[in-house]
Amino acid sequence: MKITRTMISELIKNINEAENSRPHHTVEETIAAIDSVCAPDFEGRLNKEPFHDRETERQAEKWLFTSIPDYHRTIERTIIDPPYAAFEWIMRGTFDDKRVEIHGCSVLECNEDGLLKRGTVYVDTTQFPSQPD
Repeated sequence: MKITRTMISELIKNINEAENSRPHHTVEETIAAIDSVCAPDFEGRLNKEPFHDRETERQAEKWLFTSIPDYHRTIERTIIDPPYAAFEWIMRGTFDDKRVEIHGCSVLECNEDGLLKRGTVYVDTTQFPSQPD
């Protein structure tokens, strides 16, 4: 199947809806929703770190969605060039009883099934009030 702009737009919408479900679902349910849009061989990374598997990503998501229970991400500018896309985003929520607004960018690769094959998040981690252990 040919990867189209429409497929990638739908993937981005589904990823964002999965992440933004957090205030209404448990951390585990939110992670399961994200799993549903990821390919079995998904690879992810944060900034310039080496790519890692989905399980490593789940651990980071567990920390994020536990730390920011009212997590909400707004997608801003999006560029699509199949099978790739990049989009800027703003994440808002409450972290350690403080309101946060964190800006970042994600770059993704879609597979032929319309699932997330590879993703990189670029964010200045010092924007968080404290760092994960």
